[in-house]
Amino acid sequence: LLGAILSDPYVGVDEQGAALEMVSVVAMHDPCVIRRHCLQGAGTAAESSTNEMFSCLRPDPNDHREVIFICPPNDLLLSILFVMSTAADAGILLQTSEIIRIILDTDIVGDQGTSLNGSFMNEENDINAMNSQNIRHDTGSEEQNSFLALFYDRYIQWLVAPFQYKMFISKSILPLLSESNQDESFSAINRIRQEFKHCSASEEKSLTSVAGCAVRSSLRSR
Repeated sequence: LLGAILSDPYVGVDEQGAALEMVSVVAMHDPCVIRRHCLQGAGTAAESSTNEMFSCLRPDPNDHREVIFICPPNDLLLSILFVMSTAADAGILLQTSEIIRIILDTDIVGDQGTSLNGSFMNEENDINAMNSQNIRHDTGSEEQNSFLALFYDRYIQWLVAPFQYKMFISKSILPLLSESNQDESFSAINRIRQEFKHCSASEEKSLTSVAGCAVRSSLRSR
């Protein structure tokens, strides 16, 4: 549901801000929850018979250096990057950039448990607590590495795309993907992008350009 709200460019700022606030609360409490959700989604996609269609979700500029950003609402991380690439409200952009910073921060592993109290009255409990903490740390580190590998393989292109190309979005909204409609949805996405490849976006009545934003441009220098 949050991905559906964030991937809809025609949702109001208030609704968008409320959705980002919920994602932000989860990210600050335990970013591993979001990382795990994204990894599970990627795993489901890998098992799908239409996995090759996910390649059409990466930036594919036409001859005029224009790109269509079509965002399936099921993909939370891509939805967050969609907001980053299309929103014009300063508060929304700053909120989104903070969420991205948190979930990519290698120093934030997530819930690492309570620290050891240093008491020597019960050495067995101390050893058990330390072993438990080490297991959580190893699991969190492995999950974090997998998430970063996924992000740099599939998503980082969209983070930098607004600084490389002129962005366009579709005037229609994609439905939530399910087993029954994902083949049709990805085929439609691929068809739109193939038709767009050798023409100008200004010729396509189904597309609208993303307005320039000084705040988004200022984030480039950070």
